[in-house]
Amino acid sequence: MIDKHWIESDVRENKAGGAFFVSLPKFKQPRIFTTYMNTLSHLIQQAHELGHAWHYYLMRDLPVLSANFPMSLAESASTFNETLLRNELKKDDSLRIEILWQELKSAANFLLHISVRYEFETSFIKLRQKGQVSKKDASDLLKQAWDKFYKDSTSDVEEFLPYFKPHFYKTDNYIYNYPYSVGYLLSQFFLSEFKKDEAKFCKIYKQFLIECGTKSVEELMKKHFKKDTTKCEFWLIGIDEALKNLDEFKKVVAV
Repeated sequence: MIDKHWIESDVRENKAGGAFFVSLPKFKQPRIFTTYMNTLSHLIQQAHELGHAWHYYLMRDLPVLSANFPMSLAESASTFNETLLRNELKKDDSLRIEILWQELKSAANFLLHISVRYEFETSFIKLRQKGQVSKKDASDLLKQAWDKFYKDSTSDVEEFLPYFKPHFYKTDNYIYNYPYSVGYLLSQFFLSEFKKDEAKFCKIYKQFLIECGTKSVEELMKKHFKKDTTKCEFWLIGIDEALKNLDEFKKVVAV
């Protein structure tokens, strides 16, 4: 993609921030827009978007309807690409602590913060069906969601979250947040499988991605990995894999 100039990553004055991937079905090509600042976070961001691009590229010859898949599967490919990059960078002792810290931030974001958003959003929608929701009602719902997941681990609630986070205002895609957590936990499961047998996993994973537009998460995981995603035991595999970073971080900082 770099050689073909399919990545817009220049740093320019007045250029919009953020990063995103788009597909060009007519040409069967992916494109990435980003501003690369040569930092670790930007490197991981690039890996995320490249995961999206590779996913699309694998599906480029499929009929349009067979290449349309839900966000939970889209975010699995991109988040797993991040996971692979961090897993490789951890091998460098000079980067190890920083990468582990990034891993912990990701775990907290996907398992706690996204869960708060989901809990708040679904509670808000239920209350809205009964009438107007006041600012106090919204604040109470947010606090309940926050306390449910963060408990007493934070000093306060991020009270303006419902007002500055654009994800809550996407009228074409309600409850926009939870697919990120699904994608993260799937990516952690994929990492555990990758560690067992890289060659075998890569072959299965490639076919998994190609079929994302024709099968559900449940069907794909059952077919390719013989796992039942309707059982809590499956999701605990991803959580356990993520928590290995916490154990490793404790050992590193204790030295």
